[in-house]
Amino acid sequence: MDLAGALPPFAEPVRTPAFGVLVEGIPLPPAALGAIHAVTVTQQENAPADFKLQVHDPNLLLIEAADGLLAEGRRIEIAMGYAGALLPMMEGAIDAIDVSLDEDGGLALSVEGFDGLHAGTRATGSRSFPDNTSDSAIVRRIAPELLPTAVVAETVPRATASRQDAQTTLAFLQQLAQDNDFQLWAEGRTLFFLPLRPGPAVVFARRRNLIAFSARLSTAGQVGEVEVRTRDVARDQAVTATASVGLSADFLGALSATGLVQVLGQALGLGAAGSKLVVHAEGRAANIQEAQTLADSTLAARRRQLLTAHGSVIGDPQVRVGSIVTLLGMGRFSLGLWTIQRVTHRIDQSGYRTDFTMRQIL
Repeated sequence: MDLAGALPPFAEPVRTPAFGVLVEGIPLPPAALGAIHAVTVTQQENAPADFKLQVHDPNLLLIEAADGLLAEGRRIEIAMGYAGALLPMMEGAIDAIDVSLDEDGGLALSVEGFDGLHAGTRATGSRSFPDNTSDSAIVRRIAPELLPTAVVAETVPRATASRQDAQTTLAFLQQLAQDNDFQLWAEGRTLFFLPLRPGPAVVFARRRNLIAFSARLSTAGQVGEVEVRTRDVARDQAVTATASVGLSADFLGALSATGLVQVLGQALGLGAAGSKLVVHAEGRAANIQEAQTLADSTLAARRRQLLTAHGSVIGDPQVRVGSIVTLLGMGRFSLGLWTIQRVTHRIDQSGYRTDFTMRQIL
């Protein structure tokens, strides 16, 4: 069945793309806001969001060192959407100013910056956290160094001490997110450390709001099982933890019968090689709970590469990193749900467009 054919043509209502910019909490004056002819905001998984304002300012008054509204270090808040319906997109600070003059005398000015997570890249350091400290407790302790508030999901305590070892604060937080298969992001002045972004799913539909789409299904590197072997430090004995691919309807529907044999052959008793990964984790996991967390996160990292896609939709300010996506009209790729890994919102003279990279949740 042609699922695309099942979708009736859809006329998107005429809406006027719009954006708002606050500097140090105060809206830009109309003349300054009108000088901005393009706004781009990019968010990516477990990394700082960034923005770029392209500005028509031939006399460079907006970037004056003394009183320029768009001078470096200024705190910026950006909202995007449509006239009468703007949503806050990000809050950060100006970190770079780019000015170029072409041979015809034309002047191009762009102002760029990052959100609060970027502060964690400015210095490296080392510190230890005592035994039985959970990663969530570590994140709560570190978060105020970057942002005033934090929303953190609970993780189990680690048996041994954790250490930030000559790393930036952001690199250490990224490591903790990876270890727990969590997502790390900033929203306004709040740091989030959660398994998934809360909120309703957004819909990407062919012949409706989906402008471009490209997907890749790859069983290379996929395994049906991850086994972590280590030693329980307190008991001085070997322990093993296993994470296995769940045979959910979404997973079974994502792969052909032969693809399932490639990934799950050994687990299904079919003897296919390479469907199990063994990880020797002494020094990384000190008890069965930590071994299980490592097994789960390792399997999840593999699964994230099974089904990936990128493309564009008509501008939608609700699409954020971690957003859940329902995909319609793309055949077998429409089975199950997806989650956004990277998204770029851009408003310019051509309109409002949202570019995305996403992976299927399996």
